[in-house]
Amino acid sequence: MPVIKFFKGLTPLGRIISALITVVLVVLVVSFVRDLIVGNTEVIADIETERAGAAVSNAQDAFEDLAEIEATRERHLGVVEATEAAISAAETQAEKDSLAAAAMCEIDPAYCEKEE
Repeated sequence: MPVIKFFKGLTPLGRIISALITVVLVVLVVSFVRDLIVGNTEVIADIETERAGAAVSNAQDAFEDLAEIEATRERHLGVVEATEAAISAAETQAEKDSLAAAAMCEIDPAYCEKEE
């Protein structure tokens, strides 16, 4: 075995230095393997934390969108009810048409842009 002959041929200081180098290499290898195992777990935990944060953010966005949709629906319903009452009170068809067109413009401004 050439490795054993090599170590036997070293001086005591050479043996100490070789032993220190071996210990450092073993520590580095163990540390590397540990980082691979634990580091992977930490990365997965970070990903899951980010995923949970994204889910909460998406839920908040969806809730805000639903609240906005409901507010818009209520506003449109108010416009329709007011327009129905005004149309019922109108005397001529021209007034009724004008009220209906104004209501459409209030609900959807793009409707008035098409008319122009």
